Amino acid sequence: MSNRDRQPQLPMQPNPPKITTVDFHGAQLLAIVGDSPATTMIAMKPVVEGMGLDWTTQHRKIHGHPVLAEGVGIMPIPSSGGQQVTTCLSLDALPFWLATINTNKLTDPAMKERVLLFQRECAKALSAHFFGSTLPVPANDLDERTNGIVRSIIHKVTDLQRAFTSQTQLVTSLQTQLTRQEQERAARDAQHADQIAELRQIVLDRTEAARWVSPLDVLVQQNVPPKGRRPLAVRVGNQLSAFAAQRGSEIWQDPNLPSIIQLDVVQEWLAFEGSASLKPTRSFSGGNLS
Repeated sequence: MSNRDRQPQLPMQPNPPKITTVDFHGAQLLAIVGDSPATTMIAMKPVVEGMGLDWTTQHRKIHGHPVLAEGVGIMPIPSSGGQQVTTCLSLDALPFWLATINTNKLTDPAMKERVLLFQRECAKALSAHFFGSTLPVPANDLDERTNGIVRSIIHKVTDLQRAFTSQTQLVTSLQTQLTRQEQERAARDAQHADQIAELRQIVLDRTEAARWVSPLDVLVQQNVPPKGRRPLAVRVGNQLSAFAAQRGSEIWQDPNLPSIIQLDVVQEWLAFEGSASLKPTRSFSGGNLS
């Protein structure tokens, strides 16, 4: 047992306060009955331990809370070892303390149900036991302590609403920035994809163009004199077309344009048949004949 839980013993008083024990679902709750809920003091350690909670934590909360501290009293409780002081809370402040316990943080289902039971019924049961009804409203409506509790709750709710609004605005701003960045990145990616596709097509077009040649190109590359070049191109075109057909090679033909032959077919024709009649003077490779 810690020093905080070890209460000092007091000498027995001649007229000690009358202690009333109330059984609440197996928990033996101790009370010093007054003439109203505000003057009726409930020993808090049996209540806390009856719920299954840690007394040290709740003791610190009760004494540290500005509203709860208004209802705290240190009362002598008789025991077999003599009188001992214990922390008590007025009955009218008990519901507020019960409401400060967040059951969502409790991982043990049995403990959570036990705490909810105390939150729903404990204050009502004690009030009914001592006064025959639930906590009565004082004749002058809410007293000063109740007003303080209400004001504290309102302030806390307002602060939470402001914090929530601020966090919501921050999240919205971050989402907007993220969306804008994603849109800009998508636009850049699309632009890069278009540029890459355009470059790829240029390369393919140039590669494809380098693989085909017309009969007139053959004569130019073979340094055939311009005079009489076009009639000769017709004859060379017919020879190249026949040569390509024999080998099953493709011939690109258009009614409005001269035929063009694949470069490798032209090179083969020059090597085996056509070079003697044309008398080539230079090679053509990579776009030149060889």
